[in-house]
Amino acid sequence: RASASLGPQTRLTATGRLAANGGIEGALDGAVDIGGLAGPLLAAGADRVAGRATVALRASGTLAAPVLGGEVRLAAGSWRNAVMGVAFTDLGGTIRADGTRMRVDLAGRTAGQGRITLAGSIDPLADGIPVDLVLRAQAAQPVASDLVRATLDADVTVRGAVGTGLEVAGLARVARMDIRIPDQLPGSVRSLGSVTEVGQVPGRPPPPRRTRQAPEEPGAPITLALRIEAPRNIFIRGRGLDAELGGALQIGGRVDAPDITGDITLRRGEISVLARRLTLSRGRLDFQGGLLPELDFEASSQAGGTTVRATVTGPP
Repeated sequence: RASASLGPQTRLTATGRLAANGGIEGALDGAVDIGGLAGPLLAAGADRVAGRATVALRASGTLAAPVLGGEVRLAAGSWRNAVMGVAFTDLGGTIRADGTRMRVDLAGRTAGQGRITLAGSIDPLADGIPVDLVLRAQAAQPVASDLVRATLDADVTVRGAVGTGLEVAGLARVARMDIRIPDQLPGSVRSLGSVTEVGQVPGRPPPPRRTRQAPEEPGAPITLALRIEAPRNIFIRGRGLDAELGGALQIGGRVDAPDITGDITLRRGEISVLARRLTLSRGRLDFQGGLLPELDFEASSQAGGTTVRATVTGPP
């Protein structure tokens, strides 16, 4: 039997017994203050988490074939990041042990009273750690800041095995997205320009010689098969621009090398330049496999009998 206390709200007690025939009996009980544990680790960044976890897990069977039971119950959970505008609140539910699997049933809210759920199973004792999870979102606002606010529905699966590879697949429908271009950067942001160090500072030892390192072994791949649909209602405003766009994107490839295809096209738009208002007559962001699209925009303005046109084409 062993007990551990980590702060006033976190206390865990573990008990176990190993029989001569190889049978095991174990238990882990207690309560965990998630915010208190994670706070020191996240203090340097913008992420903040909170919540309570009640632990009541059991183990039986043998060392060669353990059987898990019990559950972990989460309540009053949250994850916030003020810099990115992320706010998931009222996170709660259970992670229930069932034989060798952990069955997940969690739910929560986003800004704008959106709903998210995560359900499925993880098999931590099987080869490769198989995963079968489904993430659903209804009128969710995963990002809601002064610069970006998006409302969407989504149905995404995560399937495969941690050891051999996972696939993230599904559909997200964007009901509305508002993007604001700020008039100016915050005063705290300063540009130093390019800095070049010439020569060697007296008294400073020369820098160590760089040696070539062996390439890292690639980990198990996480492949993508996602589709994002936003027929319209993508609004971009600021710095004289007022435009609405829409379209669809297919995201394939891998997390470390996504392959994006599809296009986002102009529905309507105007832009003010030097006190002159130009109508956006054509606009298209064409994704052909990379992260950056090909641009094709045209704006025109008419004064008297003269029409002035400006075009922007090519990569950004």
